[in-house]
Amino acid sequence: MTVARSNRRIVLGRRPTGIPAPSDFARADMPVERPGDGEFLVRNLLLSIDPAQRGWVNASANYADPVPIGGVMRSLAVGVVEESRHHNVVAGEHLYGWFGWQDYCVGSDAELLRKVDPRQAPLSAALGVLGIKAGLSTELIRAHCPDGIDVFFDNTSGEIADVVWPVLNSRARVVQCGTAALPAWDPPPAGPRRDRDVLVKRLRHEGFIIFDHVTRFPAVAAQLAAWLADGSLRYREDIEHGLERAPEALAALYRGQNDGKKIIEV
Repeated sequence: MTVARSNRRIVLGRRPTGIPAPSDFARADMPVERPGDGEFLVRNLLLSIDPAQRGWVNASANYADPVPIGGVMRSLAVGVVEESRHHNVVAGEHLYGWFGWQDYCVGSDAELLRKVDPRQAPLSAALGVLGIKAGLSTELIRAHCPDGIDVFFDNTSGEIADVVWPVLNSRARVVQCGTAALPAWDPPPAGPRRDRDVLVKRLRHEGFIIFDHVTRFPAVAAQLAAWLADGSLRYREDIEHGLERAPEALAALYRGQNDGKKIIEV
């Protein structure tokens, strides 16, 4: 008799307010499912831990629907295909996509972001420097940017943004990709008012949501990989081992206890 393989899954046990704690998650294993037409079975190797995951579990308005109670925690991951009934995915390939905090995921085009070539860079790089970065004092910034800043890609808001805005040049662009430094959005946090800077410096401040640009992933990853190869791009990683470490790793991320891109090796 064939014994069904078990899929370890970390699900959302209750809806947190603000930063999620390990106690907000629960373990809920189930048998590994088989892929249907147009689907593939991927075995997760590496899971991403990102500040954006706070927004995905809270009920506040966000750019994506919140993870449902009892649902597998949403997460980017890199895995290897074990079985496929998808016309463009074959067993043995490595994939990067929305595969969640679990051992196995049955996915389709909806979850797949791109294929990963392990010859380009280490697999973990797909979650950080080649992937979504789902993830100082003013004087120090001035020292590194003596001519001022023309483009500010802001993934944190908060105190980091506070020290960058005074260094922005006239007609600079601010790309708002995240607000990881803010502990809660309800009530909205009070902070420095940007209105005068926007007016006087003629600034452009626009939101950036990665879902609007997923078709560019392969080309962008190839360019970043080329910069890695020639040494012009460097990165740091902070890797922990074991699926069960994911909830605490997310909490530690918000305590600033990571040294580089936080990743879980399944």
